[in-house]
Amino acid sequence: MQAGRSDRIQPVEQRQRRSLKGAVNMPVWLQNEGAWIAMGVSLVFVVAGWVMHRVFLRILKNPVPPLATQNPPDTPKAESKK
Repeated sequence: MQAGRSDRIQPVEQRQRRSLKGAVNMPVWLQNEGAWIAMGVSLVFVVAGWVMHRVFLRILKNPVPPLATQNPPDTPKAESKK
């Protein structure tokens, strides 16, 4: 009875082995879909950090624009009260 049972299980195991052989030899921790999601999210954060770094450098390297006058022409000067 066990011989018939192992015959039914064996083709399934062989199919699973064949499907795993088609995959590249990946480490065990990469065979989990959660690992790929975590790596994708991490990559997004790294790229966002790199872009923000480039933007900040570009802003900081530009010369400072000339300061506007202390009192713009359309606002009246504040009179000091004595």
